[in-house]
Amino acid sequence: MNSSTTEADLDAPPAHLFSDYIEIVYLATALVVGIPTNVYILTKLFRDRRQAQDHSIKSSFLLLNINLNITDLLILLIVAFGKLCWIITYSWYGGEFLCKTFHFLSAFALYISSNIVVCIALDRLRNVIAVSQIRTGKKVAVSY
Repeated sequence: MNSSTTEADLDAPPAHLFSDYIEIVYLATALVVGIPTNVYILTKLFRDRRQAQDHSIKSSFLLLNINLNITDLLILLIVAFGKLCWIITYSWYGGEFLCKTFHFLSAFALYISSNIVVCIALDRLRNVIAVSQIRTGKKVAVSY
C-alpha cells in the first residue's frame, strides 16, 4: 500500500467518470419517460381486457401483455432506479439484508421479464398451430 493512501481515501467513493454522467442522464430519462408511459399503457390494457370476451385469443394476448408491462415497470422501478442511485452515490446505506433483497428483486425482475416474453412466443405458437389444425380439418371435410 502506498504510504500516502489513508484509510479515509479507501472509504471514499470513486470519482465520477464522464460515462457515469451519461448513464445518469440515460437512466433518469428512462425513468421519467418510462414509468408514466408504462402506467398509461397498463391502464389501457386493463380497459381493453375488460372489453375483450372471455377465453378469446385476444383476451389471453392482453393478459400476457399486461404481465409484460408489469415486469417492465418492475425493471424500471427496481433495476434502473437502483442503478441510478448507485451511480449517483457509489454507496449502500440499506444494510446487508436490504442489499441481498435488492439483488434478488433485480434478478427476479429481469428473469420474469424474459420468461413472459417466452410465454408470449409459446402462446403465439399455440395460436398458429390451432389455426393450421382448423384449416387442415376443413380441407379434410371438403375432400369427403
